[in-house]
Amino acid sequence: MAMVRAETFRNIFLLDFIEKAGPKVYGRLRLQKMMFLCEGSFKKLRPFAFKKHHYGPYSQELADTLKLLQATGWVQSEPLSGRMSYYQANCNRRLIPQLNWAEDLDQYIQQIRGERTEELKERAYQRPEMESAGKDQVLIEANLPERISVPELSQEDVEDMEISFRPEFSLVIRHALETPVKKSDWRKQLDSWL
Repeated sequence: MAMVRAETFRNIFLLDFIEKAGPKVYGRLRLQKMMFLCEGSFKKLRPFAFKKHHYGPYSQELADTLKLLQATGWVQSEPLSGRMSYYQANCNRRLIPQLNWAEDLDQYIQQIRGERTEELKERAYQRPEMESAGKDQVLIEANLPERISVPELSQEDVEDMEISFRPEFSLVIRHALETPVKKSDWRKQLDSWL
């Protein structure tokens, strides 16, 4: 059984969430509302804090985590029409297992994944915490401890993941794959990338 840092857990959680809500999640707004509704219904575990914002509940932590996962190649996004994009997890199931600790969450995701974005927004606005909150008021507090037990992972897997979630590591790997290197120069080239 491995212990992961809260930041790493958020990454794992969002990857697993996108995959279960997909195969593709269309738009940041939809992703924000789905996560808000799930966290509001699933009180045991809340990795992201939400505030009332211009378009309803919004989590800056969720937006930042999504950007990190895109930068490191764990989440693919493709622009569609206008400002909307879709998000798809590029999960290596050896590293990102089906997380068994969240059965209630899995069932709730299956319940809402077929709803239109407008229906999700309406449901979010009907939540009691939304009705009574002013702009930028906290709706949901994140409740992750500093380290979280993930029984499905080994400590070696956790270490691999924590490295792969670092953007500088992804850049080095991409550069290495795109740059031809002679066998005799590999060490010098590796040092220059790091």
